[in-house]
Amino acid sequence: MGMKLLLLILIVTLQGLSESPRCKENPKVIGQCFSVYGRATYGPGTPALRIWRIGTNRMLGITAGPVADDADDPICPKEMEQFKTGVEGVYGDFEVCPFTPERPGSMQMVCVESATHIVVRPYWKNTNRTDLQQPEPSQQNAAPAVAQSSSVAEKSDVVWTWSNRCNGDYKLGATVHLDGKVLYRGVLPICRGSRDAEDGRADFQFAGGHTFQREYRTRTTDSIEGDIWQAGGETDALILGISFDTGKRILLNTLHIANPEKKTSSQVDKGLFITTYPVPAR
Repeated sequence: MGMKLLLLILIVTLQGLSESPRCKENPKVIGQCFSVYGRATYGPGTPALRIWRIGTNRMLGITAGPVADDADDPICPKEMEQFKTGVEGVYGDFEVCPFTPERPGSMQMVCVESATHIVVRPYWKNTNRTDLQQPEPSQQNAAPAVAQSSSVAEKSDVVWTWSNRCNGDYKLGATVHLDGKVLYRGVLPICRGSRDAEDGRADFQFAGGHTFQREYRTRTTDSIEGDIWQAGGETDALILGISFDTGKRILLNTLHIANPEKKTSSQVDKGLFITTYPVPAR
């Protein structure tokens, strides 16, 4: 009897370990689950798996708990793990459940209960920038887009990129202000090209004294480093990531959606703004 009971306990334990962790019933979830239409990508940083809520400057980090360090084994459908094999991004409807509250300028940590109406975007290797553009999949036509031919999907990957390889026909000015003081001003070379051409990055430093997100207080003797990079590209927009850190702590990590054809401004924290605008070609 003792041996049978031991075997039964072992079988039940192994079955429990083999089950995928659930999202909606997770005890760490703090609020009601909700659906978003977005683009999920996998890349450097923590958490590595993220969902950009299309049409906003909000980014969701996919983790297994309320802190970024829980991202080593994110809770999400198995289908989303294909990012690690070279897929650029997955568009679709995602049902997510929050581990942390939504805060301005801060990435919200979530798990993914389900992903539907999926459109997979592989990296586009053709560097010819004269191909015709195709519209991005919208929430209304996302499901039928799965049946599109690969050639159409590739052509739609002609997007705005920030790269030193751009020929200078288009430029985007960028400024970062804190309480009216300019922290950064620069000109970004941009052009239409393939998604894998994105390599733009800029950094700057300034003295502390600002409280980020009403939580992370810095001293005037602290040296704060700001970073701006291309987080993504669309046919009509450039997605810029912007972060601030002390070298020991990330103070803010958020997004700015830049329109290459008109001035756009985002308030990413109290008194902290990033503004982008087209620079006329000379």
